[in-house]
Amino acid sequence: MAGSALIVLARVDASQENFSVFGFRSRDLKRALRDVRWLSLGARPDGANLKVALEAECISADAARELTAAADVLRFLARILLADARTRRQMSPQAVALIEVILRNGEFIQNDQRVLFRFELAADALVAPPSSEAGRPSPGSAR
Repeated sequence: MAGSALIVLARVDASQENFSVFGFRSRDLKRALRDVRWLSLGARPDGANLKVALEAECISADAARELTAAADVLRFLARILLADARTRRQMSPQAVALIEVILRNGEFIQNDQRVLFRFELAADALVAPPSSEAGRPSPGSAR
């Protein structure tokens, strides 16, 4: 996080009952996140790339290990979903490319009570989609 041009810090509310990540609910993830005290997000430019770090501070080293395991399961499930042609068709090519980059070069580092997820994005992954996609319906819109 040191040297980040952008830092976001959030206290985690352990009483959250209906927690989901992008609509996906997991008892294991919910249990693991219940033991998180703080989340911080940092991003900094590095040449043409952007380095991003998401860090969680847990109540114990065991809770940090549990969070790391739950996050690894989510990463595995994301890879399975991206392998499905129907799922890929529902997403923009830019979103698919961005998620693939994060899955490919992202790494989890667990150190005592902290879990760090970091990845690097190339400048082209951050470019807005071309205007030809402006008329394309979003995945949740009526057709």
